Amino acid sequence: MKYSTLLLATLLTACGGSAVVESRPEIVKVPVTVPCLSGERPTPPDSLKAKHPDWAWYSVKQKAEYAAAQALRHQSYGQELNAATGACK
Repeated sequence: MKYSTLLLATLLTACGGSAVVESRPEIVKVPVTVPCLSGERPTPPDSLKAKHPDWAWYSVKQKAEYAAAQALRHQSYGQELNAATGACK
């Protein structure tokens, strides 16, 4: 068995001649996910409890005004976030 393997190997090299084997580098493109941010993310608005530690002492009218202002800040934040990430579709 050892001799037949050796004989087969020599026959294959004798039949091949002097073949020139050239290996060329191949470029393979692999898709990579990247976070899509075209602009800088705006900072989210602070919570009402963080902004107003004495919240319990406010009147109902003051609480309603602060809540309405907070809603406008959240709406503005959403619009700024959409503008910053609008190129990502």
